[in-house]
Amino acid sequence: ITGQRSEADEKLLAEIVRACGCSKIVIVDARPSLNAAGQTVMGAGYENTLNYEEHEAIRRCHLQFVGIANIHVMRKSRQALHKLITTTTEHGDTSSFWSDVQSSGHLHHLSTIISGAIYVSKLLRKEVPVLVHCSDGWDRTAQLVSLAQLILDPFYRTIRGFEVLVEKEWLSFGHKFLDRVGHGGL
Repeated sequence: ITGQRSEADEKLLAEIVRACGCSKIVIVDARPSLNAAGQTVMGAGYENTLNYEEHEAIRRCHLQFVGIANIHVMRKSRQALHKLITTTTEHGDTSSFWSDVQSSGHLHHLSTIISGAIYVSKLLRKEVPVLVHCSDGWDRTAQLVSLAQLILDPFYRTIRGFEVLVEKEWLSFGHKFLDRVGHGGL
């Protein structure tokens, strides 16, 4: 709708593709496509892959939406799961536990994140450059790239490696840990 573009971003991706010695790049947008389309009305939106293909280094640019729900939807499902576990623990009634877990939507959300990380990992194993992003980059982006690195590199599965991963993919980008876990100022 707004047709905004960043020539600097386009040139950067073209140089990344050139440095990798390939002619393809995949842009992974963590959001649902409907959300991204809706954000075009507010002056945001998503990439037009044709803009990237104008650069001689990039013959193919593919945009893939992963479909991870926003923080509000995720929080609601986590709260539903927490309430279910608390209620089941207090009252001991487990007759509908698994159907209630399914109804919370939380397993679906986790599955979407894990599937997205597997998708990114598979592309990277094939040496395809991947750009992962979202509307603000604090939650969904960090989740996808962190899980992909855990899948691909055993170093990140060590205590030291996990510390490095959290530092570089979460803390360095200003993730709002305190806000997300509901423990504001200490």
